[in-house]
Amino acid sequence: MKALLTGLEATIARFAEVTISAERLASLEQLSEGILPLLDAGKTPHLNFICTHNSRRSQLAEAWGHAFIEKFDLNMTSSSGGTEATAFFHSSKVALQELGFLVDETQEFTRLHVSSGAEGYKMFSKTWDNSFNPQEDLVAVMTCSHAEQNCPFIPGAILRIALPFEDPKRFDDTPQAAEEYRKTALLIGAELNVVFTYLSTKISR
Repeated sequence: MKALLTGLEATIARFAEVTISAERLASLEQLSEGILPLLDAGKTPHLNFICTHNSRRSQLAEAWGHAFIEKFDLNMTSSSGGTEATAFFHSSKVALQELGFLVDETQEFTRLHVSSGAEGYKMFSKTWDNSFNPQEDLVAVMTCSHAEQNCPFIPGAILRIALPFEDPKRFDDTPQAAEEYRKTALLIGAELNVVFTYLSTKISR
């Protein structure tokens, strides 16, 4: 197990305080049980978190995917995409920073860091089938209901599961925005922690 940035480890330690419903736990178990045989067969599952604009929920999920893949040293990748490309929304980046990620900005993309001394991950808004994303052995995780309805078929997907989250966009330009983005980022992290913790304990090494 690899140590992540101190702030990230502190956030992960708080996940025990996050309540996850039985219905959501069933969806997370379905995702975990779908990924596990791929890992045990020596394949590299490529998680692709898909939402409409690839600006908020899917980006937050991709970030946590990178963190947990490093933490548990799993043979997987994390990416994200949308049914259309817009921008990696600023409030999403701020929420990630507040939860312990290191975010560096360039003119073209965001560089996300989850551990010390690593190059980090290139993050930007793109469509789910952008050439930057892996195209085979995909695990398509639909993080919003609109994308689930409008992407009836994902080429290259071995597994597809709907795992929608409430959109923090509804709080934009309100006094609650920063807190709601943090809550969404924390919930996504807590739920994905269930998946990756399960995989780390069950995978045949």
